[in-house]
This record gives sequence, C-alpha cells and structure tokens, in this order.
Amino acid sequence: MKNKLIIKVFLPASAEMYEMKVSKNLTVGNVTEMLVEYIKRKNEGEFIPTNETILCYGDTGLEIEPDLLIGNLDLCSGKELILI
Repeated sequence: MKNKLIIKVFLPASAEMYEMKVSKNLTVGNVTEMLVEYIKRKNEGEFIPTNETILCYGDTGLEIEPDLLIGNLDLCSGKELILI
C-alpha cells in the first residue's frame, strides 16, 4: 500500500465524513472529482457540487492547489480534509 493513501474527507454540507483510498500519483483535482462522484453516488444525487468545489486541509482550512500530486503533499493515512 506504499502507493496508496487513505484520506478522510469531511463534507460540511451534510456533516458527514467519508474515507477513500487514493493513489499518490493522482492530482488533487483528480481526487476532488473522484470524491464528488463517490459522494453523489453515496447520497443518491442529493449532493450537488459546483464548478468551485475544492479540497482543503482539515486542520487549517487552506485550499489545496488542484494541480499538486497527492503524493507530494504532507499527508499521512487518515489525514482529514474538507470538501467545500
């Protein structure tokens, strides 16, 4: 599992936490798109993202640039992120 990372993503709109295993070779933008699709399926379409949906660090609330690779971020398995 060296090439994979488990991230926890909090969605304030539903006050729910989601976990997802992602490849470290993906960009934050790709992971954001995957998360949006995953959450839409889990909530049977109740989650309606916008073109401005972003991924942020859970501890600081700072936006994570979409072109960065997940593997280059200072993330460890279980790190909490926020999807807004």
